[in-house]
Amino acid sequence: MFKAKGVTGEQQIYVDFQIRPKNGEHLAWQNSVLDWPANDTEGQIQTYTQTLTIADATRMTAAQIANDPAATRGNLRMTPMLEINLGSNPPIKRTSPKADLTVRNSDNSISGTLSFNRTGDATTSMAFSFAQPSGFVSIGLYDNSSCTSVNFGGELHRYSGVSSGAANSIGQATLTLLQGQRVAVISATVGSEVKQACVALPDLPNGNDPQTMADTSWLSSYGVSISDLGNAQKEMLAYVPLNVTYNAKGTRREAWSARMPYWQTGNDWGIHNESTSCGCCNYLASPTLAHR
Repeated sequence: MFKAKGVTGEQQIYVDFQIRPKNGEHLAWQNSVLDWPANDTEGQIQTYTQTLTIADATRMTAAQIANDPAATRGNLRMTPMLEINLGSNPPIKRTSPKADLTVRNSDNSISGTLSFNRTGDATTSMAFSFAQPSGFVSIGLYDNSSCTSVNFGGELHRYSGVSSGAANSIGQATLTLLQGQRVAVISATVGSEVKQACVALPDLPNGNDPQTMADTSWLSSYGVSISDLGNAQKEMLAYVPLNVTYNAKGTRREAWSARMPYWQTGNDWGIHNESTSCGCCNYLASPTLAHR
């Protein structure tokens, strides 16, 4: 555990880390580009068709390509991240649970934004603001973790005759509804056909707090992403981008560095942290954390 005393009022606290790999050559891998094979559908990274290069997908200009020619050689860029186990109730900024999800089917006959917002301890507002189709849609919520194969027998809620932007109340706490185990299926009659679009409802990171979630927009402004670990202790994980640190002359890569923002609310501040960086490193600089 590390702590700071004499800190008063609400304010941000930053903790800086330095990590050196066991193999110093790994420092040069940062931002390298790989060309992932097409039709690889078995692993954590899946591609179903030959994907565009990074330069193509991001529509880089000639000047940008000249500054980053590796972007033309593949579709996957390696970005090292520091994983920090924050525990179940870390000192981070929190907010009322909410989610805005992009919905679009393959032919764009249904497209819009499905929004969820906490309205009470056991109620959630759901609204679908859509550009297509014209008229009304119906929305079904199902017990399913993926849109790949929806079990329509597991319907939890159904709303018919939904107009664009109209709010519908769900008698369920937002953090119970959005825990990564449900999908929403939007249906509409377009011409003579019934069209559908599906979106998976995410798990909102909240740790052991049943009414508020981590403020992901605040964390993302620092490049930090956060998620629930999903264990019985309801711990949370933060992923912090690592940057290369050079020697005093700026001629040799020496380590990775990362900055984790925290949010102070009391007079004293402290946190139990456990960190890892994918097994690549052999020490952490001060403040010292348990490294696994």
